Amino acid sequence: MEEKPRLSIRERSPLMKTVEEYPIDFTRLFYMLQIDLEQQINRADRKAQLVLSANALFAALATGTSFSNLNLDDLSTSDVGQLILLTGLGLSVIGSINYALRATFPSFISVSPTQDQPQEAMLNLYFFEDIASLSLPDFRQRFLDLSLQEVKDHILGQIHAKANVLSSKYRLLRQGIRFLTISFVLWIGIQFLQNLL
Repeated sequence: MEEKPRLSIRERSPLMKTVEEYPIDFTRLFYMLQIDLEQQINRADRKAQLVLSANALFAALATGTSFSNLNLDDLSTSDVGQLILLTGLGLSVIGSINYALRATFPSFISVSPTQDQPQEAMLNLYFFEDIASLSLPDFRQRFLDLSLQEVKDHILGQIHAKANVLSSKYRLLRQGIRFLTISFVLWIGIQFLQNLL
């Protein structure tokens, strides 16, 4: 069966309006977007904390059980293998902790919603750092002087910045989980070598 080419919404119906043209409650729409991003950021932080907890467990297991069985005076092939696996385990735990910590702390992922604009236009009155950089009377005046379109632009700028933060958190978290998986595989290898002896 031949597949028909997909048409954009505007090509399907010229009567359909864009988001900008449609009479919707932008306040509610922006609020929903902001809340959704905030919840996703909180979930990413919880996942990063779980990765950190798992790394603490691997670090404790590695130092508690693995070094006790090594004979450093007379290293056999199995002991050398264990030492190599332990070194790999230590490095992978360090790598996983590094990525999980970077995903947890937003100071590593500071993204301004207006970073590509000239200095005067850079102030986003929905971005906490820009708000705090102004005195209360200056902030109040600037905010009340905004047009509806400028308010939409500032809110969308902040939503975009939060999406960038969330994207960075998940990218770092994925790397941390990869290192955690390597740690798990190495720990299983260490247990296998110990049980062979």
